[in-house]
Amino acid sequence: MYGNQTDETLVLLTLSGEQKAYEVLVTRHQSSVIAVANSVVKNQFMAEDSAQDAFVTAWMKLNTLGEPSKFGSWVRKIAKNCALNTVRRYRGIVPLDQLENYEMTDAQFINPEEKYVASEENNEVRNSLERLPEKVKRVIQLYYFEGLSILEIASKMSISEGTVKWQLNDGRKRMRKELCAMNEKWNDTLVEKVMKKVEELKLWRLKNNKDGFEIVYKDVLKEVENLPESKGKYHALADVLHSGWWWLPGTKNDELFEKIKESAIKGKNEEVMEFILAREKSQIYGNVREKLILEKNIPMLEKHGFKKALATEYYTLGMLYYYEIGNYEKGEEALSKAKALLTQTDEKYYLSSCIKPIYDIKNTELKNKDEKNFGLGTTIEKYRYINGELRFWNNDTVDAGYILSFDVTANNIYRNASFCDGYFFKELRLGESYIGTDKTTLTLESEGDTVQTPAGVFEGCVAYVTKQLTEQGVRTCKNYYKDGIGIVKCVSNCDGLTEERYLKSYKINDGKGLLPLARGNKWEYVTSYNPLYLDIKLIIVLNIWTLIQ
Repeated sequence: MYGNQTDETLVLLTLSGEQKAYEVLVTRHQSSVIAVANSVVKNQFMAEDSAQDAFVTAWMKLNTLGEPSKFGSWVRKIAKNCALNTVRRYRGIVPLDQLENYEMTDAQFINPEEKYVASEENNEVRNSLERLPEKVKRVIQLYYFEGLSILEIASKMSISEGTVKWQLNDGRKRMRKELCAMNEKWNDTLVEKVMKKVEELKLWRLKNNKDGFEIVYKDVLKEVENLPESKGKYHALADVLHSGWWWLPGTKNDELFEKIKESAIKGKNEEVMEFILAREKSQIYGNVREKLILEKNIPMLEKHGFKKALATEYYTLGMLYYYEIGNYEKGEEALSKAKALLTQTDEKYYLSSCIKPIYDIKNTELKNKDEKNFGLGTTIEKYRYINGELRFWNNDTVDAGYILSFDVTANNIYRNASFCDGYFFKELRLGESYIGTDKTTLTLESEGDTVQTPAGVFEGCVAYVTKQLTEQGVRTCKNYYKDGIGIVKCVSNCDGLTEERYLKSYKINDGKGLLPLARGNKWEYVTSYNPLYLDIKLIIVLNIWTLIQ
């Protein structure tokens, strides 16, 4: 769209809020900016880092550029000074013979842009320093803030020069990882960089223990609040504040809730809006909830163009306020409206189709049964590949009945297997354990096991054990995996009660590994109980399988 525009026009468009225009500027000048940086550091990776810093600095200081037509030469000058500053900071790592006699003095910090680069980098180092291991932190502090040389640090700390260099390098990598998003690209705009950090903040949901969250939260919140006014800013702000609501102690109050709600509306954040509506409904009881949904929530959601949150309100009407009281006709009408607003990747799209069959069985086959003697239900679970590893994400359930004669949580085979920060398995040596954030452990206990099940005898199985500390005690889940098949047996123990689940049948259309994933893959499990007394049928079907790189 902006490819034929001049640099001057693109700068003016960027200043007026057209971020796509800045992307064109980056694309247009990236090769020359990297080349300038590389001429200083003679290292491709450092050159790309310097180029990234230069484009971010230029974006933030664009209003100081007196002649917009000279953007190219201006950003190349910033890149050169970013590269010089990189060498100045890491002179113990970059060989001096690579510097081509560049002057490494403070004279480089003359222009406002150059001073800005220096101050921002120092602030980043100081802010992330406290999160480093103690020895690495001390080396970084002596080198960057006290100005000691490699030799002086080695002498002061009674370690070798090689160790100092290694710890400096390790510290740089750790800080870089902390200060940048995992999938950040050097030519990302500042907005894109911040948005990626917001997505990483949301990944804290995978950590059972939230120690350290507050530091990251405050940093990301500040960056989001400083973004230019836009729908995207408020969408991200709702995400960040919502995370703080759940994971920062003592933050739940009406003022914060209203701020979250305002941000969700301005940013049209569907996920956060669902949370807002659920909390508001939890504050009232009985028929007043139905009235709230019909007279307030649905009109508000329609007005602001929400779809998924609107579907959730229709779903709630259909399940809780119509099916539960036996008004199935109005229930189906509400559920149909919910499905029409959803896609097949939404949990409630499937749950809306499961409610009628559950109530049909409850009202026919189980009509005369005490609800404490049966349990019917469907659970939709979402899993994601994050950094190449399969992780639990979330779940939602619709059920009927309250059977109490066995540990019903044992039916949550996949969820139990992934209790250690969402991991099913890790690359471990035999007997080695991965320790989760809340001290839950995932251990590779055995290899080459033979497991006998109703579905057949499986040889060469591997067993992973998840051990979780709960308020009631220790819960352990041992899962036997057969490559290309999945979980063939699981044994859970909680409060001295042991439950076993065995693979009865399976259908694998595609996929590989310890848990093959492909649309239509199906596993059915049974227990060791006598079905005359306790008949449990557990079927797992993979309905949607979408790999997003």
